[in-house]
Order: sequence, then C-alpha cells, then structure tokens
Amino acid sequence: MIKQLVLIGFMQLPLLIFAQDTLYFDQDWQETTRDQYSYYRLLPVKKVGELYLIQDFYKNGKLQMQGYALANNPDVYVGDVYWYDRDGNDQEQRQILNTSTVKELIYYNHDGSLWKKIVYNRDGKKEKICVFLNDKIVAEGRVTADRYYGVFSPSIPDPYYEHVYEEDLEPRVVTLEAPLIMEADEVLKNRVDGETGFSEVVFWTNGIPVMEKKYNDAATLTQVQYWNNDGRPVNQDSLGRPLINFTYYMQNGFAAQVKTEQILAEDGFSPVETIVYNIGGDVKNRTTYADGNVAEIRWFEKNKYMNTQKYRNGIPFEGYFNEEIENKIISYQLLQGQKIGVERVHSILNDSLIAEGIFRDGKPWNGVFYYTGDHLEIRNYKDGELDGLQRKFIDQNGIMLDEEYEMRLGMRNGFRRIYNEGNVQFESQYMEDQVLSGSIWEGDSQLTYSNGQLLKKSVFERDKETLTHIETYENNQITQIEYFDFTIEEVPQKSYKGRYSGGKPFDGYFKLDTLVDDIRLVSFFNKGVLESKFSFDFLEQMENYLHYTYNQKTSYEKGKILNGPGYKLVGKERLINSFYKDGKLTAFDVNLFAMHYFNKIIFRKENDVLSISELESPLKLEIGKKDGTIVAAVLKDNVILKSTKPLRTTGDFRTVKQYYLQDSQLKEFVLVSAIFENIEDDDIDDQEVSQSLLFKLYSSLLFRELSDVESVFQEFYTNFQKEDFEEIFEVSMDENYPINEQNYLAYLECNDDGSPLNGTHIAIEPSGQVVVSLFVNGTARETKRFEDISSLLRNDKAELRELEEKMYRQ
Repeated sequence: MIKQLVLIGFMQLPLLIFAQDTLYFDQDWQETTRDQYSYYRLLPVKKVGELYLIQDFYKNGKLQMQGYALANNPDVYVGDVYWYDRDGNDQEQRQILNTSTVKELIYYNHDGSLWKKIVYNRDGKKEKICVFLNDKIVAEGRVTADRYYGVFSPSIPDPYYEHVYEEDLEPRVVTLEAPLIMEADEVLKNRVDGETGFSEVVFWTNGIPVMEKKYNDAATLTQVQYWNNDGRPVNQDSLGRPLINFTYYMQNGFAAQVKTEQILAEDGFSPVETIVYNIGGDVKNRTTYADGNVAEIRWFEKNKYMNTQKYRNGIPFEGYFNEEIENKIISYQLLQGQKIGVERVHSILNDSLIAEGIFRDGKPWNGVFYYTGDHLEIRNYKDGELDGLQRKFIDQNGIMLDEEYEMRLGMRNGFRRIYNEGNVQFESQYMEDQVLSGSIWEGDSQLTYSNGQLLKKSVFERDKETLTHIETYENNQITQIEYFDFTIEEVPQKSYKGRYSGGKPFDGYFKLDTLVDDIRLVSFFNKGVLESKFSFDFLEQMENYLHYTYNQKTSYEKGKILNGPGYKLVGKERLINSFYKDGKLTAFDVNLFAMHYFNKIIFRKENDVLSISELESPLKLEIGKKDGTIVAAVLKDNVILKSTKPLRTTGDFRTVKQYYLQDSQLKEFVLVSAIFENIEDDDIDDQEVSQSLLFKLYSSLLFRELSDVESVFQEFYTNFQKEDFEEIFEVSMDENYPINEQNYLAYLECNDDGSPLNGTHIAIEPSGQVVVSLFVNGTARETKRFEDISSLLRNDKAELRELEEKMYRQ
C-alpha cells in the first residue's frame, strides 16, 4: 500500500497548487475535509526546476513521505522516495533513476531542517551524497564507476535503481554496476591498520557514532565497531565482532533509540538473550534461548513485568500468545502445549473482533475458529462438534471462497457450495453426512446425486480441465462407462463405451488392468466373455500421456491368451511382456525400471534356437543344439566370444575332474571349464561383457547339463517372475550334482586328451592304497601314498590340503 500512496491525488496537483494552503486525505487517501482527515499536504508544493518536492504528513505533524516528482507529470518520480511511520521512524525507501535536468536533490528532517543532498551524474546515478546534522556535514561520500570514497551514512547506495517510464508508469528495476563489497568475518582476521577506502557510519541523533564499518581500497570489510549513545565502545571478540548486536529505531538514517539488544555467547554467533525496547526506551520483552531456540519470552509494560511465554524446541508451549497472519492477529493461551480458554482473532486494519472461540482440553469447543496455512478456514463449533456454517477460502485473507457447507452435531446437514473464481460451480444437499442431491467435487471427479443415489461420475485430469471418462449408475451400481482419453487403432471412435451387468463388465470396452504406473490396458467383452485386450509400446508413446493410441491386440479364448502379448508387473521394477501364438509362448520381454534407468532383455525362440538380446548391451546370447548337444554362446557382431561345451565327456576341449566320496567310495565328476573363442583374455574384463545382464544369464548356465532349448526358455520365463531379482542370475548346478562341502576332496584340470594338467590327481591301486599326485603344467611335482581312504581323511584331510596349497604357491 505504501508504494501506491505515491501516486494518489497527483493528477489533480497542478490545479490545486495555488487554490488552498492544505490538501487533506482520509485513511484511504481519498481527498476529504479538515474535520475527517488522516493525512495532509501543505500547499503550495515547492517547485525545484522541472520538479515538485512532494511532502505528506500525518495528522500529528510527522512526515509520512517525501520525494520529487516531474512537474508536468506528478505520477512520475525521480531520485529517492522515503516513507515514515506515525512516530517519525523510517519505514521504506525507493531508489529511482534521476532522469530530470535537476541534478541536486535536497531532502529534509521532520522539523524542516536540512538532512541530505544528493548529486546525480548525467545517467541519473548518484555520485555524491552529503548528510547533515544541525546544518553541518557529518558524512560525505562519492561514487564513481568502480569505487566508493569517503563516509556514507547510514550505508552506501543500493546498486539497483528503479526507472519509472512516463509512457507506462510501470517501475522497472535497472541493475547498475557497483563495486563488489566483500563482507566476511574471516577478513577481519587479516585487517591492516591505516588502510584507506571508505566507511559506513550510523550516527545517534546527537551526532555520536553508533556503528562504523571500514572498507579498504578493494572494497573489503576490514573493521566493525559499535558504540553506546554515550560514546562508549561495545565489547568485541578477538575477531572484532561485537558480543552484543543492536537494531535501532531510525529517523532519516539516524539512530533515535535502541530497538533490540541481542547478547551473544562467546562464540560470537549463538544468542543468549534478546531485549526489545519500545519507542520510549522502556523494555517491551526479554527473550532467552536454549540450544539456539527461543526458550522463554517475558513481557513488560512500562518496565513492569506482565507475563511469560514458554517455548519448547522453539515452538510455543505455555502462556499467552499473539500470532500475526496476513492482516489478522490471533490471540490464544497455551497450557502444556494445548490451547485453553478463549481464542480471539482481531483485524490489524481496524482492531475489530473477527472471531472468538473457547478451547477445552486442547480442542475447539464453542464459537468461531480460524485455521490458517496455505489457505484460511473458518469453522464453527458447538459442544466440541462442528456445527453451523463452515467456510474454506483459497487464500489466507479470506477474500475468495473455495467452498462453504453446513454442519450439525459433527455431520454434514444442509447445503454445500463449491466455488470457482468466486462463483458457485457445484451445489448439493446433505443429510447426516450423506449426499442427497446435486453435484459435488471429490478428488478429480464430479459426482452427481439424486434422492441420495449416485447417478453419474465424471473423472478429470490436469487441474479439472480434461475429461477422461464418465461412469453412469443406477441404484448405486455402475451400469455404463464411456472413455474419451484413448483411441484404438483397429476401431477408431470419438469415445468408447462399456456396459455392465450386475456390476460386472458385459459388453464393450473397459480399463481393467494396469500395464505400468497409470497406463491401463483396454479389455473388450462380448456378452460377458473377454475376447481381446488392447495395448501399445509405452516407450513409443511416452509423450502421448493425455491420449494414447492402442495399436497392439491380444485375442483370448476361454480366459487364456490365444494370440498377442500379455503383461505382468513384478514388483515396481519389472514388466514382463509375454508373446503367444496359437496359445503357446513364443517370446517374452523383460522391461526393467529404476531411477534414471531403463533396460530391456528380449527373449525370442525360433527353429529350436533361443536368442536373447539386451537393449543396453551389444552382446547376444544364443542357445541351440550343436553336434547333438545343447550349447550356449555369447556373441558380439555375430562373432562367438564365449561358449559352453557338453558335460561329463572328454575330447578336443579342456575338462575339470572333481573328486569326492560317496558311500566311502572314491568318485569323480567331470565337467567343462568355460572356453573363450575369438577374444583375448584381457578383453573379458571389459565392462560391456562383464557387467552385461546377458553375461550373467550365460554364467547361470555353466556347470549345468542343458537338456533342450524349450526347458531353458521356460526356466528363464519362470525365473524372471521371481520377486528376488538377483536370484534369477544365481549360478545353479545340475540337480544331480553330487558334490558338497563335506564330501569334496580335490579337483584336477585336464588337457584335451584327458591327461593331468594342473591340480591334484587321486587314484586307488589294486592293493587299496591311495596315490595322490600334485600336477603343475602337466608335470607331477609331488606324490604321496596313503594306506587307505581313512588315512587320506585323517586330521580333516590335512595332508591333502597341504598339497593343494603347494599348487597355489607354484
């Protein structure tokens, strides 16, 4: 409101300048008579070149504002404009480019004496500021394009200027280059005596300094000093920081009276106590702190103690409190954190009582209560229950209604109105919390009732702007649904209807299943029988979330998929797309979701070959029959990188024997090591191979006998539906694998011809002795004989373990 006052009445100014000696205004700044005024302006207005000096006063004679306006357009201001409260204290200031030809502007104190002279350069920026006290200069500062010089009071000018253009009268902020001011406590550690630069000084009204900040030539803060009004310095810590912080009632930049005094702990930051004074110098309140939070506020009147407010963790806990919200003050009492007694709401504008209610046991009991937050609610209570008219507003000021409704004994009884931009949008009637008739808005839906029964539900999205579907009801049971938010490519229509029978889908189109997130499948029923479902590739239509086009069809027979894709969501991170032909699964995709991550594994089975690819990898995994045996191979660019070989056999590849005991008899199990083809050993650690999900799938097939492609395909399909994702990639052995931790003895790696290469070879001679030989690179390095199997197992197979350790040390 203060900024608006600048322009009021100015268009009439040229006509009135010489017509009377005083112009009177009421509290709304409308022209009035002498017996009803709140503000006045002395006439004639002082003219300075092409400018008028506008000065408005309160009824008590104190300045309300002062500033310069163009004589030919009094709505346009130049230079500084100042506002004051009724006690003469500084309230607000605007800094505007001085685009006039008058380059020196003079401002005055409340008693009419000289206060400030400001000289502007041709660009309208300040270049010299002189501050006066008793007609003598107390501060003189100069501003150039990149430097400040001298003494400024109370501070250097703001680098940001407004420019009010005559053609539109809209203030625009103009940023002007100004020296960089570096205010940091750390620089005080390195201050140097005798540095030159500039100072910012605040004076008491008697001319004694209150505070001074000194800056060096680089515009870096070097020293801060505070004084009491008798000239005594305020205590400072070792870094030059004051141990007491002050704020002041300021009058034209001069400190008239201490406003707050905050005592700090030895760390120079944490508050210990804050004292607030009124304009007369009496103590208004004293605040103490605990762990940096307000703990207690004691209130005084004419320096006499009145009451105490207690806080817990900085939150009001006990005592009488006043809470200011927008243009209202809420007064209430707390006891042990609960409201008790009377709560009153007053208007700040005219001090009128707006609402009054009584609390009992911390709950609203009788009266009218204000609830604030993002919006305002006015609630009426009777005997602890909501009763009477209840109102909810969009704003905090209670200007624009959102809804209003009637309550009786805690239940909705009577009318309910929902508003849109101040107009009634929906109106309904309630009885005992149930809707009788009319329309209401609930969540994202408009519900229409008649005789207590739901007739229609219209569902919207995007701030109630887009209609997605309409549901029709009879006897509170859904009978029909009509969709507007999708198109089926095979059957293009403006809308799609579905008819229910007995509350169940019967004929037409229905959204019954979720594809992922809020993306739904569309099902088509014919006389109660599911015939098909429609879907789409959501990756292709991520931008079409307002209106999807369904272009994939799945046909059903007796409730099961006959042809087309099926979908299953596993947890929140996996979507399985299953593809059927003539009722048989022929392929499936695994879609993987995570934060900022998406991947897809694609499984396709054709001509008894299972092909697996990955969206985020150049690799491909193929599983098929080779020489009568099922083999898995990892390929890149159709070149085999790695493949499995048949189990329990020897031949033209490397095998591994594992020795174990079964029923006290020595047994051996032969399997195949993984073999690399067309790839250097160093390349296997390449990230694209070792971290690929395909490589993990390949690894899960090692040490297993693959019976047929269909079994592997079905096993992968089942495994990817497990809740535990990592379990899918666990390396599993043949179910007939006989070795465990207890019966395991040793292993031996063999050459292509089956001869020992590396490891431990174990054999039993006809005499029953056990011969154990250690092989390294095909050569027997050490041999030991044992009388029998029991001797071999003595001391937990200690000698056998020793041989193995020797091999590892080779």
